[in-house]
Amino acid sequence: RPGLSDFPDDPEAAAKTLLPLLDVAKQELGNYKHAWSTFPVYVKATAGMRELPEKKRDGIVEAVRALLASNETCPFDFANKEQARVIAGEEEAAY
Repeated sequence: RPGLSDFPDDPEAAAKTLLPLLDVAKQELGNYKHAWSTFPVYVKATAGMRELPEKKRDGIVEAVRALLASNETCPFDFANKEQARVIAGEEEAAY
């Protein structure tokens, strides 16, 4: 907590909630720093995001994509915008 959907009126703040998670990934993969750019990163948002109005949901997803696409904030592979998206309930159930 907080999750992405906790910031419906501030997409950039929502995206920044991922920074601590990226920091954990950097720590865990510290011995592989030379290869960070080859490790893909995915964000699959779930029920909380599905409940938001479409415009707010889209704004958050776009802010997340911008954060992950920036080499300044994310050293990992984010080559395809579909790596960050809101997933359907059926897909969520598979996890």
